[in-house]
Amino acid sequence: MTRRFPLVNLEGLAWYVAGRPPPAAAIAAVRTALNSAGGVWHVDGHGVGDTASLLTASKSFFDQPAAAKRLFSVGDMDRSRGWEMYPQHMKFHRTWMARYGQDAFPHAGEPSSAEGIMCERFVCGPPSVCNQDTRAPHAAHPFYSSDWGKVFYEHNVWPDGSMRAEMEAAYPKLERVALACVQLVAAALGADHTAFEQLVTPSSTAHPEAPLRHHSRLQINNYPSQLGRRRELKSPIRASRHYDTSFLTVLCREPSVENEGLASPGTSGALEVFLDAEQRWVCVPAGEGECTVFLGNLAALLTGFAIQGTTHRVSNPRHHCSTNRRRLSIGFNLKPDYLLPACPPPAVREALPWLPAVAPEEVPLIGLVGRVGWQNHAMLTRGLTRLQAVASFKSWKKETVARLRAEPRTEGLGMAWAGRT
Repeated sequence: MTRRFPLVNLEGLAWYVAGRPPPAAAIAAVRTALNSAGGVWHVDGHGVGDTASLLTASKSFFDQPAAAKRLFSVGDMDRSRGWEMYPQHMKFHRTWMARYGQDAFPHAGEPSSAEGIMCERFVCGPPSVCNQDTRAPHAAHPFYSSDWGKVFYEHNVWPDGSMRAEMEAAYPKLERVALACVQLVAAALGADHTAFEQLVTPSSTAHPEAPLRHHSRLQINNYPSQLGRRRELKSPIRASRHYDTSFLTVLCREPSVENEGLASPGTSGALEVFLDAEQRWVCVPAGEGECTVFLGNLAALLTGFAIQGTTHRVSNPRHHCSTNRRRLSIGFNLKPDYLLPACPPPAVREALPWLPAVAPEEVPLIGLVGRVGWQNHAMLTRGLTRLQAVASFKSWKKETVARLRAEPRTEGLGMAWAGRT
């Protein structure tokens, strides 16, 4: 079977652990993904291992009434911690409960479905810094504990049960895969494989007392089965069209209807990406034992738009599959140092000399590119209310990105390195 999205063998990550450059075959496959596959590739030989125990522990948490899970929510999605639902999904859930209640369409063993939940997740930050009960001495460093730093290194909250232990065990494994994939992206662009290290390295030479310089998050996503919906209550999509606010995302998924030949874009109930070159949505199969990697919007900024973030969504399953199409996934969003500028590092500029120079005052900090960082920074420094900050973010980001992209270029975006070997 011909693969639309390349498969990259990470060879057990022995090269990454030893500090060697990535394998040539892996670099070539990622270059293909960046150039013609929407910034999506699959990886095996990743060393993450079996995720069944983590998914089982997560189901135990999600299979509780929303009232019980709400005890583990933090800041109404303002800190990316604990139990979360997107605003449109929370609105639908509340409307459902007010109109029908949880007993209207009982679904044995899946309370989230019976309560009209379309999508929910549980999120943690780096355990070495964000676990309040076991925080390392360096966690008091201002990089983590300043008023703005606390936004990115908010304390983790943990329910009873085994999910905490499972997520803490999974975090460093997925972190290593994500950091290795960043090296692959750098090498695929023709730069040294360490070109992005100062953005994401877990060991900072500038601040050895604050060794963790990324604020990546691990999240478990639950997409419940969708029961027969009353026509007067239209369901939102599981996850609408968006980019992740990250450098890249590593996703562990369960094989699904895309693999069974039953799926079509818009009705697969699973991950779909938009391919600009083809101007259409396509399904992304989930292979047994494979992880899926795709780019976030920071990848575009940090490469001068030589590459683009991956536009993606999670659709709703077709009606006749809706009662047995529960989906769980494990996602690791790699989020670089929030205090560094969101522009290409010197080694990337050296590899891509056609990138235009950008005035430093035009470049935002990485921490401002995402809504959470922007809104909290605006509240702290400009005295805006939360509503004012939320309302101003999209227009600021649109104008800022448009200004950075409008610089003249001597070559097409991404084409300067497309033919490199």
